[in-house]
Amino acid sequence: MDAFGFGDMGGEAGGDDVEEVAEEAPAPAPAPPKKDKDAPPTADTALQIDSMASQADADKIEAAIKALDGIISVTIDLSKKSAKMVGAPGFPTSAQMIEAAAKAGFKATEKRLAGGMFKFDPDEVD
Repeated sequence: MDAFGFGDMGGEAGGDDVEEVAEEAPAPAPAPPKKDKDAPPTADTALQIDSMASQADADKIEAAIKALDGIISVTIDLSKKSAKMVGAPGFPTSAQMIEAAAKAGFKATEKRLAGGMFKFDPDEVD
């Protein structure tokens, strides 16, 4: 008898009549990245700045726009003469960003982004 009160099962542990089947379970699918439920919503704005001609110009514009409250990030594309900002929705407004560029000495116009209520025009977006 074994420690659990069972008699001799015959042969090695588990008995001769038990066939062990080892199947490998498929690996679980990777979990999607978690979204921070507490993260504030953001809004993208793009400006066309045709008078921007050098990296120094780009740096001036970036600094002027980053100084506005509510700006999360600024990406300048000198080759396309454009700036793309991520900020809190509605604050700052595109008019405030255009004014910041003007104070830095550059004329900027709002560039429509794809999506939303606007008709998509591939010539107007990055």
